[in-house]
Amino acid sequence: ETVDLSLDNPCAGVVLGTRTDATLTILDYEFPHTNLLENSGFETPTTTNDYDDGWSAYGATYRTGWAAHSGDYGGYFEGWTEWDYAALYQYVDVPPGTYTFSMWVRREPGFNPLTLSISIYWYDSAWNQVQATSESPDFADLIPGDGGWHHIYFTASCAHPALDHVHINIDGYWGSPTGSPSAFMFDDATFYGGSYTGVTALANGNYVV
Repeated sequence: ETVDLSLDNPCAGVVLGTRTDATLTILDYEFPHTNLLENSGFETPTTTNDYDDGWSAYGATYRTGWAAHSGDYGGYFEGWTEWDYAALYQYVDVPPGTYTFSMWVRREPGFNPLTLSISIYWYDSAWNQVQATSESPDFADLIPGDGGWHHIYFTASCAHPALDHVHINIDGYWGSPTGSPSAFMFDDATFYGGSYTGVTALANGNYVV
């Protein structure tokens, strides 16, 4: 589905040539369901670069402004620390069903990933695992090191009636950097019930004419 918006006789801004009208096409993708994550954009806390407010982490990973896809903060793996490892995770209360985790990621040219993966652990209210861990394929070689943002997702299901909450884990292990810059960045995570619903896209979002 597309929606065409016309601008007739613009009176301000930059005039491109002699045109008096322009067309902006919006690609209307389905919006995701309600995001079940807390602090999904890594925006808080604002007094430290550590993770908090829903997220926990260990290893060589922090939050900073230059890693943001949107807002003021994003997370990153320190790819310039050789042969290192990091992970971040969050617990979410859910009933049985199908769930999708997605995230915007950016791999700088010098980042040398050995493994990058998403895991979902399924627990009952007493923290007994009710189903084997769902693990994504290793996407270390699937994300191009072009310095651009890419959207990844992983969908998994658990029908066990005792399911009470999940543990969502994102982890990576990397070798010596192959150049500089060498960070792996991530932001704007989502976790919602159902299969992958895509992202909202704006045609010509960079305003290239």
